[in-house]
Amino acid sequence: MLSDGEAFWWGGAVEVNVPGGTVSIFFNVEAATAPGSFGGPADQISFQRVQIGGDTGLPNGQYTFVTPFGNFTATKAADSPKNRWDRQESGDATSGPIDHFLTSSTAPVGFYGDADGAPSTTTDNATVSVYTPGQNPADPLIVPATSNQWSIMGALVGDPVVLPPADIDKDGIPDTADNCPTLAGPASNGGCPVVSAPAPQPQPQVRTVTNTVTQVIPGAGAAANQGVLGSTASSALRVSNLSLARRISVTRLRLQGLRASMRLPQGTRAARISVYKARNGQKTGRALFTTTRSPRAGLYRVTLRNASLLRKLRAGSYVLEVRAGRSSASLGTASRITFTVTR
Repeated sequence: MLSDGEAFWWGGAVEVNVPGGTVSIFFNVEAATAPGSFGGPADQISFQRVQIGGDTGLPNGQYTFVTPFGNFTATKAADSPKNRWDRQESGDATSGPIDHFLTSSTAPVGFYGDADGAPSTTTDNATVSVYTPGQNPADPLIVPATSNQWSIMGALVGDPVVLPPADIDKDGIPDTADNCPTLAGPASNGGCPVVSAPAPQPQPQVRTVTNTVTQVIPGAGAAANQGVLGSTASSALRVSNLSLARRISVTRLRLQGLRASMRLPQGTRAARISVYKARNGQKTGRALFTTTRSPRAGLYRVTLRNASLLRKLRAGSYVLEVRAGRSSASLGTASRITFTVTR
C-alpha cells in the first residue's frame, strides 16, 4: 500500500516532431494516495491517465493523435501551457483506453522499459501519428507526422494489472477477432452489423384482357426489346469512383489501416468489400479478407483495421474489390482497384 504520492504500473510517452515544434502524448496506469475524509487514513486509488501537450509556439487549433490505444484529439489555444493541452483520467486502472502494455525493445528482463528511460522502439514497433490543424485524418492522401520512439517505464513485479482486450465498438467481441472493429455487430456475424434483406414488394395484379387490338410498327420491336434490356442492366448497382492510395507502406497500414473511398449508387443498402492478392494486375486465389457493410448511397469512405488482414498485407500487389446491392443477397457487378504494399 502507498503512504503518499504516486506509483506507476506502466507508463509510456512519445514526442513527435511537427512543423513548428514538438507535440507529446503520455499514457499512464498508476496508483495514488488521496487525502482521507475528515482526517482519517489516506485512500488508495488507481486510474489511467492520458495527457497531451506540446511547444507553446505551435499553431493553435485541433491536433489528432492516432495511437495503439485509439485516437485522441486536443485543442491548443493561445494560452495553453506546455505539455498540458488536455488531460483525461479514468476511475480505475483496468478501465480506459490503455488495454495492453507496450514493452521497449531495449528493456531488460523483468521490465517494460529501459532503466535509463531513453526513447526506443517497442517490441511490436508501435507508432504514434499526429495530424496538425487543417489536416483531415480521413483523407488518405495526407501523410501525418509519426514517431515510433517510446519512453517506457514499469517493472514486472507484484500482481499484474489485468486489462480487458481491446474492443473499439464495444460489442463484446475483441478487435483481434472482430471483422468490423469500428461497427458493432453480433458474434454470429463476425462482429459486423447484420444487413437485413428489404421487405418483399407486393406483386402487381394480373388482369386478363379478352379484346386486344395490335398495331404493328415496322422496326419498333427491336427498339422496344433494347429498351427492356437496358432497363434490366441499369437496375444492377455498381460502385464508381473507387480510389485508395496506390502505394502504401506496411508501417502506414499498421498505423491507420487500409483506407478507401467510393461512390455508391442510389438504392444501395449493402456493400461487400474484399481484398485479394494480385498477379499481373488481376486478383488471384481466395479473398484474404471480406466484410459486409450497410452504408448509405453517395460518397462513402471506409477504413479496414482488421488485425488479421493487416498482418496478411505484406510487401506485394493486391486487389480491393467492392460490390454494392440492395441487400447482401443481391450484389451487383464488382468494381476493383489494385494497390501495392511496400516495406
